[in-house]
Amino acid sequence: MKKRILGAFLLLTSVIGLSSCSLGFVVPTTTTMDLFHVHSYKETVIEPTCEEEGYTLFKCDCSEEYRGKRTEALGHLIEIDAAVPKTCTKDGLTEGSHCKRCGKVLKEQEVVGASHEWDYNTTKEPTCTSPGVASGMICKVCGETTTGAEVVPALGHDYQETIEKTSYGHSHIKHECTRCHETYVDTLTVDYTKNYDYHTLETNSLYEEHRSIYLNMYKAFYDSCMAFFDSSVDYVLENGKDYVVSTGSQNYVYIASYEYNKGAITDNEAYAIMNSFITNNPQFYFLDSHMFISSNAFKTKIMLILADDYYTKEARDKSIEGIRHMEQEVYQLFMVSPHMSDFEKSKLIHDYIIEKIDYQKDSMGSPSKEDWAHNIMGLADQNPDTGGVCECYAKAYLYLSHLLGIHSIMVVGVDKKEGGGHAWNYTEIDGKWYGVDVTWDDQTTIIYKYFLANKATMDENHTPGMSSPNVDLNKNHFQTELPELSSTNGYE
Repeated sequence: MKKRILGAFLLLTSVIGLSSCSLGFVVPTTTTMDLFHVHSYKETVIEPTCEEEGYTLFKCDCSEEYRGKRTEALGHLIEIDAAVPKTCTKDGLTEGSHCKRCGKVLKEQEVVGASHEWDYNTTKEPTCTSPGVASGMICKVCGETTTGAEVVPALGHDYQETIEKTSYGHSHIKHECTRCHETYVDTLTVDYTKNYDYHTLETNSLYEEHRSIYLNMYKAFYDSCMAFFDSSVDYVLENGKDYVVSTGSQNYVYIASYEYNKGAITDNEAYAIMNSFITNNPQFYFLDSHMFISSNAFKTKIMLILADDYYTKEARDKSIEGIRHMEQEVYQLFMVSPHMSDFEKSKLIHDYIIEKIDYQKDSMGSPSKEDWAHNIMGLADQNPDTGGVCECYAKAYLYLSHLLGIHSIMVVGVDKKEGGGHAWNYTEIDGKWYGVDVTWDDQTTIIYKYFLANKATMDENHTPGMSSPNVDLNKNHFQTELPELSSTNGYE
């Protein structure tokens, strides 16, 4: 029985066949085949190339194969193809590279077209701002020339920037052309810790009891206002806006705030510190004179308000443009004699303001209530039809003093002649303090009665506001304790 089965199996293999290596069924090629096959591999070494690895190939006669003993690719053997300089009439080539071993181009050389290196055959040299004249062109390499008149373009300014600081912590960036030495300044920065009022709050024993609150409030206002310069928001007076605050009868946009424990200081003290801040930081032209306080059972919040004129980014950008123009004009005047004394700088500022603006009144002959008439924009907007009231004159004098490095402060109080509120300045020259009232010196011609005036002259018609945080705002303005004025004039 077993022999019959075996015979049948052999007969089947002769009909359908068995693969000699895989035992899979295939179409028969011979009538008899071995049932089992032992691989016999032949080794062949494949050498590595620049980009392909090498290996040993093991291959059986039955086509079965595998790889072993691998070797890393050689990598390209780089050879530089040197650049060929162009000439006026012959093309050149850029630097390239190829593989020295396999010849593959690794970096194509590019054609550099032939060309003359023309320069103007100048007969009149150009300046930074004016074009020159040339009688044709000349090649700097081969000397070939052209004929005919040529306009040589103006060079344009080559500005070098320098950060300049004054002893009072103010700084600005000076741009000076390396060719013609034209100079302008921008980016005035005021270090509030060097402001007279901040320093007084920091050191004077009068403010000892609540010093930390005063200084923290001042710093919070300053940081918020500095950040506001980067605002691109167009503000609108709509309820629900996170920057809108309401008095009940009127809405305002606020841009700076400080919160403290209720009762830690009085509302009058908070208003007083804010008054001092607005007065002696004229760079924050966008602040309204209004202030806002809100309280609950635990906290009090005081806010600085954005003046109506500066709700839009366009208006603020235009204002900054005007301020930069004003800075440049004053600095150009200063650069005529850059070694001016502080006295000369102070006079330059005094005269510049008077020559630029007039006292601004409304149609009824009263002092203007326009925002720009109460900040530096009455001067900086470069509009001959706008000017300012005393607040504008005093803030402009203070701002430009910061620019040129003069120690000045703004003083608010009462005009004894008219009996109303008034603003002026104190300025320190050579260690002594003097009064400056630019507004009152702006007459038909410039007078100097109130330029670097002594104490007696100022006291005739100027009564400074109180120097205590605990002030009745219905009677007087607050300011930090003021320095004592000199008994002699500084302008003699």
